[in-house]
Amino acid sequence: MPRRPSTLHHAGRAFAALAVGAAVALAAGSSGAGADRAATSAVLAGAGSGHLPAYAGAQRPALTGASPQAAQPTFTATTGPATPPPTEPGPPTEPPPVPTAALGVLAREYTTTLSRSRIAPGEVTVQLQNVGEDPHDLRIVRTDATGDPVQFPETAPGATTTRQVRFTPGTYRLLCTLNAPSSHDAAGMNATLTVAAG
Repeated sequence: MPRRPSTLHHAGRAFAALAVGAAVALAAGSSGAGADRAATSAVLAGAGSGHLPAYAGAQRPALTGASPQAAQPTFTATTGPATPPPTEPGPPTEPPPVPTAALGVLAREYTTTLSRSRIAPGEVTVQLQNVGEDPHDLRIVRTDATGDPVQFPETAPGATTTRQVRFTPGTYRLLCTLNAPSSHDAAGMNATLTVAAG
């Protein structure tokens, strides 16, 4: 037959609950009538349960004589990588150069060969490369005879001349204008270039 707890046992539990309630009240900074009510509530809550009241989560009452800093748990918050300190703005930088299209023109006796026969409108780097045995030049004219022609200087054999040319939509004729010993253009040194978007 199981033993029934004695009255002394119940009194001990009530005293322990009273002590814990008082400690909770002290840790919370209560005094006076509020502390007495907290202690009484703890006694009533634990008097018939057979155990001391449990405390939720990691919150536990402070030990008697413990400093307030020791009683409070400390947590380290991690919010992600540290934000770098702001930097002083530097001097303004030049925008990167806008890339230009390129057109190669290969000149030899008596042909003119283009690296491409169609380009988009805009600024284009045109390079005349003389791979022949005689000097050659280059003139770029619109086939509708509008606008000013672009003239490249006479370029020696093995040399290269480069210029920036702005093209608008249309068709262009590229030719050598030299006439010695005969007309280079009439001999076949010319080509047609189409300038169109897309």
